[in-house]
Amino acid sequence: MVRAAGFHATAAFTLAEVEAVLTKDPETLLVLCHTLTVAQCEAALNMAYSHRRGAKNLVLSAGFPVCKLEREDELLSSFDGPRTFIATIDRMLKANNEGKSSSNTVIVK
Repeated sequence: MVRAAGFHATAAFTLAEVEAVLTKDPETLLVLCHTLTVAQCEAALNMAYSHRRGAKNLVLSAGFPVCKLEREDELLSSFDGPRTFIATIDRMLKANNEGKSSSNTVIVK
């Protein structure tokens, strides 16, 4: 769905894959799937914080507690639907890149 909306999306299934993407392109928006455990979510966020100070990350929720977020991060319910999801990604990418359009997104599953 993210690719169909015109964004470059990379799926990452391990922390090593997350680190490789963030090292290669620090402007990447990190989107964390609602299926991650709290520990997995926090580990991915901590890695993102070490690579990109001040950049926002998007954490999806399915109505149950998620990991602790920094104030820059955003929480989005998976039940808000695909249009809200894509609009949020677009807005956050522009905010992370000071208004310039970017298409770099990594989705951690």
